[in-house]
Amino acid sequence: MMLFSIVLCRVGGCGLAHLIGPTDPYEYLKERINQVRVDSNRGGSPLHWTSMFENNDPASDEATPRPDTPEESEVDPTAHSPMPQDTQHFDLFPIVGIAQDRNGRSMEDDAYACTTEGGHPIRTFVAVFDGHSANQRHGKKAAILARNNLYSMTLRTFDSRIRRAQNVPFGKVLEDAFKATENYMKRHEEDFQQAGTTATCVCIVRSVLHQAYTLHAGNVGDSQAFLFTAEGFEPLTRMHMATDIEEQKRAVAEGAMLTDNDWGVRINGLQITRSLGDLESPQTSCVPHTVDLELAPSHRWVVLASDGYWDVATPEATHAAIREYEASLAPLPAPLECPGNHVAQHLATQLLQAALAQYRAGAVSHRDNITVAALYLNWRAKPPAE
Repeated sequence: MMLFSIVLCRVGGCGLAHLIGPTDPYEYLKERINQVRVDSNRGGSPLHWTSMFENNDPASDEATPRPDTPEESEVDPTAHSPMPQDTQHFDLFPIVGIAQDRNGRSMEDDAYACTTEGGHPIRTFVAVFDGHSANQRHGKKAAILARNNLYSMTLRTFDSRIRRAQNVPFGKVLEDAFKATENYMKRHEEDFQQAGTTATCVCIVRSVLHQAYTLHAGNVGDSQAFLFTAEGFEPLTRMHMATDIEEQKRAVAEGAMLTDNDWGVRINGLQITRSLGDLESPQTSCVPHTVDLELAPSHRWVVLASDGYWDVATPEATHAAIREYEASLAPLPAPLECPGNHVAQHLATQLLQAALAQYRAGAVSHRDNITVAALYLNWRAKPPAE
C-alpha cells in the first residue's frame, strides 16, 4: 500500500490529511485528493475544502472531462537531468499562503493551491486567475471554471503520459492542460464569447529517477510569477500584452485587428493577447508561455500575483520585502514539527497590505483586484543514512 500525505493550505494556516492508497496510487489520488480554493466572493476570506472532482463549477452541469493527449515518443516524463551535488542531501516541503482583496472593485480574481507529499511526482500546484468581461459577472465565472479545472487537467495529462510511458517536456503537459481547460469553456460558449481569464500556475515536480525537484511554470495573460533567492530573482512568466511587438505580429498574422487610439493598443479590442476564454477573438491564444528549471536550496520563494499587485509593486521591492520578512523570522519553522505554521500566509498578507497601501497613497489612478500567492520552498536536510 502507498501512503499519501496531503498538505492543504488555508488562508491563515495549514491542514494535514493522511490517505492510504490502493495498488494504483494515481487513480486513488485523483479520486480522493482534496483541493483548497479561495472564496473570492469575499476578498481575503478563508479557503474552503472541496473534492477536486466534485461538480462545483457554476459554468457546468457536467463532470470534468479528460483532456486529449496526443501520442508522443516514449520515455519517463519525470526524468530530468541530475540536480547539483549539494542538493542530493535535501528534501523539499513547500508551504503555500494566499491573500487577496477586492480593492474597491467587483471581485474577478481567484486562486488555487494544492500540496501533496508521498508517491505522486507533482508535489505542489499553485495558480492565480484574473477574470475579465464587459459585465464583470462572466469574468468571475471564467476564473472559477479555470480554477476548478486547470489542476485536474494537468494531473490527468501527466498521469496519462506516465501510463503510456511517454516522454515530453513538462511544458507540453501544461500546454495540453491549458488547451483542455479552454476546450471545456467552449462547451459553454455563450458565457465566454467576450469573457476570459488570465492563468498563471507553478508546479513542483519530484523526479522519481533522480530524486530531484524541478519547477515548471505556465501562464497566459498578465498575471506574473517570480522565483526569489537571497541574492535576487528571475521571472517565471511572460506578459502577453497587445503592446508586445512579437505578440502583435503573431496575432495580426493570424487575422487579428490591431488598433491604437485613446484606449491604448488593443488586439481585437483586448489589452492581453493570450487568455483562457475570449472565444470571440480566435487570435487570443490559450497556449501558455512555459518555464522549466531545476530547483536548488538557494531557491527560497515563489510569488505569483495578479496584475493588481504588480501594477504597484516591482520584483525588486518584493525581493526586499522578502529579505526583511525572513530576517524577522530566522530561523524559519519546520512544517513537520509545527503543521499549523503560517510562514507563507504571513508573507502573502504582508505583500497584499503593502500593495493596498500603494493604492491608498495614489501610486496609480485606477483600482484593481489583488491576489498574491506566496510559495515557500522549505528545504530540509535529509537524515544521515544508517
